[in-house]
Amino acid sequence: MQPVADLNVAVSKARESALWFHWEAAGEGFTLTAADGSFRDLTDAQELVSPGSDFRPDARYYYRQIGMGGTRTDRSYAFSSDGTVIHRRSGFVAGNVGAGYLITGGSSDTPVTSTYRFEDFALILGTPGGEIRQFVARPASADADLPDTLLIGGEAWWLEEEE
Repeated sequence: MQPVADLNVAVSKARESALWFHWEAAGEGFTLTAADGSFRDLTDAQELVSPGSDFRPDARYYYRQIGMGGTRTDRSYAFSSDGTVIHRRSGFVAGNVGAGYLITGGSSDTPVTSTYRFEDFALILGTPGGEIRQFVARPASADADLPDTLLIGGEAWWLEEEE
């Protein structure tokens, strides 16, 4: 099966008109009006901003996904102010088996160290295989120096608090 290479905008608008919106600034937020006339008020939407090219956190951000059937995946980026980052991934499956409880862990991936930099809304990782670019943003309301949340690749990653 071949992936879709191009989006035919005219056909998509004709077939899925309720999914196409016109947006307008409205005070502190935005409003969306669909082609079918339906209206969505986004005045409470949170604005996302770039972390900035000088953003050099010395902190660990993590993403935890807990799925159905007792699966859990943990991922993290441990950023260093020297421009390096260590990313890790691990997980396990847990659940009831008969009258007992079973936890089985998969093998954790080997931590990978890369260089990093931020450009506009991109996190650029320097790896031996070349550069990897991912979307990155932070909520405008978050601390610019050390935000409690980063959006990386469309997922919310949380700042690990020191205990």
